[in-house]
Amino acid sequence: MALTDVMPQLRHAQQEWSRRSIAEKARIFRRFRHLLVSSQQEIIDTITIPQRQSLETLTAEILPLAEACQFLERVAGRALSPKKLSRRGQPLWMPGAKVWELRQPHGIVLVVGPSNYPLFLPGVQVLQGLMAGNGIILKPGRLAQPVSDLLKRLLVEAGLPEDLMYVTGESHAEVAEVLAQRPDFVVMTGSVGGGQAVLKLASEQLIPGTFELSGRDAMYLLPDASFQLAAQCLAFGLMINGGATCMAPRKVYCPLGRLNELVNLFQQEVGHRGGSCAVDRVHAEPAIQTLEQTVAQGGQVLAGSWSLEEDWQPVLLGNLAADAAVLHSDLFVPVATVFEYQSIEELLAEDRKSDYALSASIFGNTEKAMHLARQLSTGCVVINDLIAPTADPRVAFGGNRWSGYGRTRGIPGLMEMTTLQVIVSPRGRWKPHLGVKVSENLLSGLARWCHGAGATAREGLWQMLKNLWSR
Repeated sequence: MALTDVMPQLRHAQQEWSRRSIAEKARIFRRFRHLLVSSQQEIIDTITIPQRQSLETLTAEILPLAEACQFLERVAGRALSPKKLSRRGQPLWMPGAKVWELRQPHGIVLVVGPSNYPLFLPGVQVLQGLMAGNGIILKPGRLAQPVSDLLKRLLVEAGLPEDLMYVTGESHAEVAEVLAQRPDFVVMTGSVGGGQAVLKLASEQLIPGTFELSGRDAMYLLPDASFQLAAQCLAFGLMINGGATCMAPRKVYCPLGRLNELVNLFQQEVGHRGGSCAVDRVHAEPAIQTLEQTVAQGGQVLAGSWSLEEDWQPVLLGNLAADAAVLHSDLFVPVATVFEYQSIEELLAEDRKSDYALSASIFGNTEKAMHLARQLSTGCVVINDLIAPTADPRVAFGGNRWSGYGRTRGIPGLMEMTTLQVIVSPRGRWKPHLGVKVSENLLSGLARWCHGAGATAREGLWQMLKNLWSR
């Protein structure tokens, strides 16, 4: 069915869905969660990412999506309920006014999914959009059509109205076609280039959105860090999903004089994980060109080696010039650059000059790590770990600068799927602004009384009272 025919049905279904209670939606979500975990093998077989292992699909896709679903079942009622504001901060000249804040659905939300985690990342956004009362158009990433269709099928089996969600094809042209139909909101996970293209199209229709884009995430080792733990995490972060993770550590900052210690421990940890991993050829081919160019520029391979597909040994690069090709590339394979530093000020300077600000990890004393974390520009910081803790459904995620804006997941991600409506109900008969002859002297006294200090406030009160008595 053509999208032009789908949109009227989708909007009608959304209007009906938005009138359903949170409790009713939560019951559908609960049934979906049960279907999700009972369909594990089908999901594993459906996700056809070249570098993916079945254990990774379970731990990085199915389990965190089920947790996110249960989180919404538990918190959405309170998070989305109308809020009546307290009288604290209410102006004296507007006594009795009552104010409510309501969270209304956007309407139709376009979810542009990635190829690297095709179930979990768009799945959470789909669930948050639905719980907020929206209709969903899901545009799958490369190779993600089958699992996207499966996601919809499980939701419909759980009780979701079939017309409430539409899955497009994988082609980039699908995004332009959907945006031409004027959806009400866009949520995208992808590269900087892809985000720029979608933003350009959305801006022509003044369609707002949330964009989680590329990261060149930093890993900071403080002098008191456990280098063993850091090496374990570095190996894990580079090898999971064949290096195709937006939060993978791409820049490692090591205290001066301890680089060899880190590299040796890293090589041991890679060996414990099998020594190599499969990668996606689509990402490997341009990455190899970048690596060879970097070496030709004087870059040093500290660990690892590369291959087109099955035998990529995670690579650490050092001795890099400022114009090294790897420092200006968005790689999606197991590669990290390593730098030595002497002071925290150097780390902060590196953070400030980076165009990307998605996430970071810090290893060392928790108090010292917290002090550094508060000064970083990234949207998320993990201390003494990386990647995995952000799957906690409470954790909102998103970046700054070229890494995008807005947040997905957690309660902030749920709020992004809504638009704020404010209702004001004044009480009482005193409405001085409606008077035909408004006393400037009265209003001047009111302003001085409410916002002046000392004698000015007292004079303002007396000025206002005299004006009222003379009437």
